Amino acid sequence: MELNNGKPSANIKSPDTRVTGTTMLFSALFEVDALEDWDLFFNAVNCSSSYIINVAASRRAVSYEWCPVGVKRGGTDLPEGLLVSTNTFVNPDWLFATPSDAASWECLTRRANPIALCEAARGAIDGQRMMDIIGTSLADGGAMNELTVFQMVMTPETGRLWLRVIGGAGWTPIDLTGFLNE
Repeated sequence: MELNNGKPSANIKSPDTRVTGTTMLFSALFEVDALEDWDLFFNAVNCSSSYIINVAASRRAVSYEWCPVGVKRGGTDLPEGLLVSTNTFVNPDWLFATPSDAASWECLTRRANPIALCEAARGAIDGQRMMDIIGTSLADGGAMNELTVFQMVMTPETGRLWLRVIGGAGWTPIDLTGFLNE
């Protein structure tokens, strides 16, 4: 599961005293067993702020655009096998205006660039290639900019996660076999 701030798309807060979305997500990690069950969770729980949450299993990933007025699936415009999200809602069914790059931390370009890089590498993307793609700077046609704090790449078939904190020592491999099940 991965979470992005969705404030550029829906800068609204819940008018009531809801439990925060991040608290609900953390609790759900202990309760939701299958990818299909996330639909039920997102449609049953009201959140307090706006988020884009990506949830993945070994062969499929889903993006949810979740805010106090509802939830929709994002990323439906992408080729099969690809999920790219930043901090803006992309589902055309929302009535929110699409924010400009200037108003959204350059999200439109930060989404378009890795889509193009992934399409160019289609069929040849492994963990290392994905680290190269997401590590490409915005200036060089990628998505990483001065606001990037950390990055992660997961290969579900091997149970391997690589984590990189920007300014740190590089990519750190973490073996998750034994912790993950489907």
